[in-house]
Amino acid sequence: MQSNPDAVEQGVITALRRLDDEWESIGSDDPTWTRAVKNAVGRVGKSLGYEIYAAQSEFEENDERGHTVIPPEIGPRGALTRG
Repeated sequence: MQSNPDAVEQGVITALRRLDDEWESIGSDDPTWTRAVKNAVGRVGKSLGYEIYAAQSEFEENDERGHTVIPPEIGPRGALTRG
């Protein structure tokens, strides 16, 4: 049974589809694609109020090192919530 995506999932799906549509302008090497994915997904998180930590991306000033990939708050049944 497949459920409908929530706002976060829909944002990521849309961002990655847009990225796929722009593949020719991005280039074909792995580091370029990794940066493009970090930026696209990071923008979704930022637009939803999350702090983004991703080295070698437009969010690198936040300093990814020393941070865990655990959201600040976990809501009921594991749902992400903003503080």
